Amino acid sequence: MAQSLQQLHQRFAGRVQFECLEGPHAAPDAWGGRSWIATDNGEADDGSEVKWSSTLALVKRAILAHGPYDGLWGYSMGAATSSLLVAALPPGTFRFAVLAAGYKTAKQPKLLALLADATPICTPTLHIHGQSDGIILPEWSRYLMDHFDEGTRELCTHPGEHLAVPKTDAGLRQVELFLSRQGAPWGWRATARRSDGVDRPWDHRNEAELEIAKSTPSFQLIPGQEPVLAA
Repeated sequence: MAQSLQQLHQRFAGRVQFECLEGPHAAPDAWGGRSWIATDNGEADDGSEVKWSSTLALVKRAILAHGPYDGLWGYSMGAATSSLLVAALPPGTFRFAVLAAGYKTAKQPKLLALLADATPICTPTLHIHGQSDGIILPEWSRYLMDHFDEGTRELCTHPGEHLAVPKTDAGLRQVELFLSRQGAPWGWRATARRSDGVDRPWDHRNEAELEIAKSTPSFQLIPGQEPVLAA
């Protein structure tokens, strides 16, 4: 994940900041690391509810202590978790979510009901999926996309495998454009003024030509080793 985020640091020239949260649960031995929600491999729904409650409480504490955050960036189980967070927390808690190699839990009725009750979720989302992903199949990501409003969701496909961030220039550009529409500094027209005094859309590639007003907000993005917050 760290190497993937480094791509974005380079692409956005330090304008995007990441804060990564560590999952509150030990992952299955075969996985190693930490996890956010129960897996679909036979855990009882009671155990699923306990894990989800701990995860939701952790994220709420992070928001209170370090927020507000702009959005979420979730990868794999983190994308599944991020979709649940967007569904569970009050509208406007996050202005957007990026869900990479996402899926919805298949065998956890309470979490499925949470998504269903919130459908259609209107928070703008970018769904990233690799066409060669052998872990999360394309249709699994589409099942998750179906819970988001058609007018605010967007699909980014790339030829890669199970990735948090596309490696292609076209994929990275689509991520960049999506973030700019959510209010990242390079997307704010009102404070973009060239030396000739004419307001024009802010093209980050020509940043040297611009005088940026001090009122331009900073933009922080928070993804976690699996889900992610942004501020």
